[in-house]
Amino acid sequence: MMRKLGCLLLTLALAAGLTPAGAEEEKVPIPNADAVEAVMLPAKGYDFDFTLRLHPEALSADLQDRFQGYAELLEALRFQGHVRWAETGEVFDLTVSIVPTAERAGSIDIRVHGAEDLLFVNSNLLADRTIMLRNFSLLNFCAKMSEHLDLPLHLLALLYPYSWVSGLELPLQDWRGMVEKENEQGIIPEEAVRYLWDCWAYRVEFDEQTRILISALCKDSEMEEAFRGMVAEIPDYVVHQVAQDQEIQILRTENSETWRTASGDVFFSSAEDHTRAQALVLPRMKTGYLPVYLWDEVREKEHQSGRLRVQILGDGELLGDLVNLQASYISFPLTWPADCDSLLSLNLTGGLLPNVGVSAYLAGEKDGHVRVELRKPTVDMEPGALMLTLEGSLTLLAEDAKVRELMFEDATDALDLLVANDATIRAFLPDLVMPMVEGMVRFLVGVPTAACQTIMDDLTDLGVFGVLLGE
Repeated sequence: MMRKLGCLLLTLALAAGLTPAGAEEEKVPIPNADAVEAVMLPAKGYDFDFTLRLHPEALSADLQDRFQGYAELLEALRFQGHVRWAETGEVFDLTVSIVPTAERAGSIDIRVHGAEDLLFVNSNLLADRTIMLRNFSLLNFCAKMSEHLDLPLHLLALLYPYSWVSGLELPLQDWRGMVEKENEQGIIPEEAVRYLWDCWAYRVEFDEQTRILISALCKDSEMEEAFRGMVAEIPDYVVHQVAQDQEIQILRTENSETWRTASGDVFFSSAEDHTRAQALVLPRMKTGYLPVYLWDEVREKEHQSGRLRVQILGDGELLGDLVNLQASYISFPLTWPADCDSLLSLNLTGGLLPNVGVSAYLAGEKDGHVRVELRKPTVDMEPGALMLTLEGSLTLLAEDAKVRELMFEDATDALDLLVANDATIRAFLPDLVMPMVEGMVRFLVGVPTAACQTIMDDLTDLGVFGVLLGE
C-alpha cells in the first residue's frame, strides 16, 4: 500500500507537468487566466518555498530500497509557489513550481484553481490545454479507477474536503431543515424530527452522491458489511432511538448549548473566554456500535491546543471498532508567521480504513521560516523515527492580494476528465503525448541515477507509458 501510494503521488506530479529541459528553450507558459478581464476578489494566502527530505530508513525493510530513489530525487528539488483564496471562500488558486537543481532539467509548473464544484488544472506541459474536474464526480471516478489501476485512488479522493461536501450535502440540508423548525421556546417539534427519518431513509437508499461516499469508505474493507449495516440503521437510530419520536429541546445559556431528548442530553457545547468544547453522548446502536465525538480546545494569546476523538466503537467482544480516530495539537499558532514549537499527532485505527499513525513537529519563526518533521508515533510520547522533513518559508501575501472569480471561459476547450469518452480523449491526447513523453525523458536525464531507475520501473509497472503510447 505504501509503495503504491508513493508511486501514485509521484506519477501525478510527473504526468501533470513535465516539460522539455534546457535553459535555451522557451518555456511553454501556463495560460494566464488573470489576463482575462474578470472580477478580482480580495484574497488571503501565502507564498511558499520548501524543500523535502525523505528518510527511507524509517520505512520497513522491503520498502527502503524502493524509496531510496525517491529520497535522492527529493534531495534535488525545491517546491515554490503560492496559494490564495477569496476572503468569501468562493474560489481558490494554487500554483506550484517543482524546480530541480540539475542544470539539464526544467521545472514542473502546475496551476490548480477553481471553486467548490469545479477544478481546473493547467501545466506548462499541457500548453494551452486545460483539464477540468467536476468535484461531484471525483470520488466515483477515483473509486472506479482504483479497480483498473490497483491503486488507492479513492483514499486520495477522500482526503479532498469537497468529496465529503458532495456526499453529505443533501443529508446536511435535511438536518438544517429540521433545525430551522425550532420555535421560540427552543423546541424542535416531533413532526420535524419524524420528517428527518423520511429524508435520511431515502438518502441512504437512493441518493447517488451519498451512496458513492458510502461505497468509497468501505471499498476493499473487510468490514464493509458491518459498515453498511450501521449506515442503514442511522435514520432509525437518530429519530426513533435517540429522539424516541419526540421533540428535541435546545437549552441555551450565555456560554453553552445542550440538546435534550427523551433519551437524555445527547449533545453539549460550551465557549468560555479561552476554552471551547463539544461532545456527543449517545446510546449504543442496535447493531452494537457506539458513535463518539469529543473535542476541546484551549486558546492562549498566540497559540491553541486541543484534542479530537471521532469513533465508531464496537462492543469489544464480538464487534471490533469501525473507526477510532484520535488527534491532538499542542501550541499550534493562531496566525502565521509566528514563533512556535508545536506538536500535532494523528492515530487512525479500526477495521474500516487503513490504519495510520503519525506525529508532526512544527517549528516556526516570525520571518516565515518553518521546519516540519514527520515522525512515526511512539507509545511513550518520545519522538519516533523520522520519515519526512519539510523546511523553507511560508510568508503571508500582501494585504492587497486578489484572486480571480471563475468564468465560463475557463471551461472553453477544456477536457472534462470525469465524463470524457474515447472520442474526446482521442481528440485531446495527440497534442500532449509527444511533449509529455519528451518532457519525462528529459526530466529523468536530470535526476539522480537511482531515482531515474526507480521512476522508470514504477511508471512502467503502473502502465503510464502504455497509456501515453496508446497501448
